[in-house]
Amino acid sequence: PHILGHGVNLRILSYDGLQTRFSNLQAMGFSGEHERDIVDAFSGERGGLILFIAGTGEGKTSTVMTAIPMDRNFDQRKWISIEDPVEIVNRRIFQIPIQRNTGVATDVEGYVAAMSNTLRFDPDGINAGEIRDQISATLAERAAMTGHITTATLHGTEPFTAFHRLIDLGAR
Repeated sequence: PHILGHGVNLRILSYDGLQTRFSNLQAMGFSGEHERDIVDAFSGERGGLILFIAGTGEGKTSTVMTAIPMDRNFDQRKWISIEDPVEIVNRRIFQIPIQRNTGVATDVEGYVAAMSNTLRFDPDGINAGEIRDQISATLAERAAMTGHITTATLHGTEPFTAFHRLIDLGAR
């Protein structure tokens, strides 16, 4: 809501179109070298945090959901994704839809519960969704430090700003 009424932000996503268009990172415009770097980060790691950083509407979620199945060990790994909302369905990833608004206690509690329950399933990989507050930064950091490959998105203009943003959100 605003002083003149309500505003709406609408994203119309075609499941079939996304699956065809984004079958690999090169189809999204990444160079072969960058695609190899991202796939290597997924495939070689036993744990850690892989951040996808860009501005609003620049394809962070599309990139994450395209990159995860490109993991060379994807068929042997259990991936769980916590999303607000689920935008790209992948039947081989256990996707948990949540609804969260920063500052609303019940929504924050839902995210905390989803992350805590995810760790009980002992997944190999966790997509923590968007890091947008201290709670999501802390939970993504903890998941990564417990030996899980953890992905997350973060709004930013360039990778170097991510360090300052994470520190600002309370990450160590």
